[in-house]
Amino acid sequence: MIGESLLHTILLGAAPVSEVRGAVIYALGINEPWLIVPAALANVLVAVVMIALWGLIPIERIGRFIIGKRLHLKVEEASRKYEHYGVLGLALFIGIPLPVTGVYTGVLVGKILGLPNRVILLASVIGVAFSATVSFLIVSGALAFI
Repeated sequence: MIGESLLHTILLGAAPVSEVRGAVIYALGINEPWLIVPAALANVLVAVVMIALWGLIPIERIGRFIIGKRLHLKVEEASRKYEHYGVLGLALFIGIPLPVTGVYTGVLVGKILGLPNRVILLASVIGVAFSATVSFLIVSGALAFI
């Protein structure tokens, strides 16, 4: 039973829709809060894999093609201007438990903004920890009222 629950939690933590937030709900739902840790590690591992895979894809050319050269130059200029906010801003983007935020979109946004891989990875770790904590507090509080 524990092995099956562990596998479910890891898969939920790595899945693009649920990420660590869905795993927190599952772990608390089966009364095994310790499963949040492997789910968070799986979510961070997704960031590592995505960073490695994005290195194989010419993201710069794809971004320029999708948004156009003029807008791409403005994004690059803004990226250089606000680079020192990179870790905190990206970590908050990844960590706030809202739709379309998380590691998958966070790595994509970080790459499009041209942030270094180490900044993206650090922001992913901080963001996943923040997301797991906030989700835990929300879900455990909601369960206490039920």
